[in-house]
Amino acid sequence: MRVKRRATLTTLAVVALLAATVGTATAKKPNKPKPPSAVPIAVSMDAEPWWVHEDADRIRYTVTLENKTSAAIEDVYVEFTAAEVTDPLFDIGTIDANDSTAIEFERYVSQFSEEEKCDIGAECALSAYVVVSVVVDGEETVITQTEMSTPLMPDPPCNFVYERAEEPGGTWVIDVAAPVEVDDLCIWTLPVWGDAPTAGVWEITLSPIPSETRPKRPMSATVDVRDGVPGNWCTQWIGTSSRFGGTWRTEDPDIVGQVYLPGDENMPSLGDGMCLGGGQGGDYFAVGNPKSFYLRADGYVTVRWVSEVPGDPPTDN
Repeated sequence: MRVKRRATLTTLAVVALLAATVGTATAKKPNKPKPPSAVPIAVSMDAEPWWVHEDADRIRYTVTLENKTSAAIEDVYVEFTAAEVTDPLFDIGTIDANDSTAIEFERYVSQFSEEEKCDIGAECALSAYVVVSVVVDGEETVITQTEMSTPLMPDPPCNFVYERAEEPGGTWVIDVAAPVEVDDLCIWTLPVWGDAPTAGVWEITLSPIPSETRPKRPMSATVDVRDGVPGNWCTQWIGTSSRFGGTWRTEDPDIVGQVYLPGDENMPSLGDGMCLGGGQGGDYFAVGNPKSFYLRADGYVTVRWVSEVPGDPPTDN
């Protein structure tokens, strides 16, 4: 049982205005009652990333509460529900007049039951709910609520099988055991080895597959890599193109290029796992899983770790 609190006259006045239209709430998943026509606190919810692709992705929810009145409101609580789990009531305390406050919650895609039923190529909604209440003399009264959903769009894994070796001087060589056929897009998950770096510069080799009907016809053969959010493109240097390759013919050599896959090195303007090439306007978007990247190509692909940091960028001279 929650300890009974002494409410201010301001809080009592706010709740009295709502008592005729709003019922009490429990600590269960909200049953979506009709919200009152006017509420003293506005609530909104946002989440990053805006969409997710695999069970290891983390969704970070931000709930913002705004006091729309000219007086402080006390004993404010937030109830957050997602993935069929309701967190303990979060005690906001007092929100000052015409002020706002924000709190954060998180879930992993693997916690949602919808993840198990969402096939590759499908789109499934991962929903979250927020209920805001105030407590006066031990009575909890719902004053507003909101909900949102994050699209889950599963992509197939690349399924690289890694080999590793340590050369003289402690230099690591990380390669794949065999080429993997990639059809448009796959999730490239880096190996996890505590004593060997896996973030850094990787070399990608693409062996295009000629058309069966017109094998001599020139074809487009390109490679690009991004992090979990379209718009965060992986480049080798800031400001350079994220795509390499071009027109390819059967007599041409394989397509080879390098990209820098970030880790937790805390580079300026980058969060964990954010690629160097930002989205439109140079904006960067938080990723769901900093250990996964998204490889787009058509053909047989091998990858090889090259170094922890990129070399000097190219110059015009």
